[in-house]
Amino acid sequence: MRLMAWDADLIQFMKRQGQDGSLPGIALATMTGPKSCKLKDGMELGPGELQFAEHLVNPLAVKVAGHCPADGDLQDKTQYISALKAGDTVAVYQLSDSEVLILEKMVSV
Repeated sequence: MRLMAWDADLIQFMKRQGQDGSLPGIALATMTGPKSCKLKDGMELGPGELQFAEHLVNPLAVKVAGHCPADGDLQDKTQYISALKAGDTVAVYQLSDSEVLILEKMVSV
């Protein structure tokens, strides 16, 4: 199929617009604190620019265990994954110039 000149021009224009205004895809960043991170390009982001999934900012129970004796307090042996902290590597996705999603904590296996 042969495109008319204006069709080809429109397609080229759309391709350029997509490339010019495109945001980076998923990238890695390093947490500098529980609610701040540093991107690989050195850009620092803080709480006003970041959005987190709830399980990343609160400890997450992965194995619930414990017992409560008849005359005592609960003996909790639950195992938790800790909330994000400085030094953790995270996957991030940039929604706009001022908003970045923290997608997940990354680990090596």
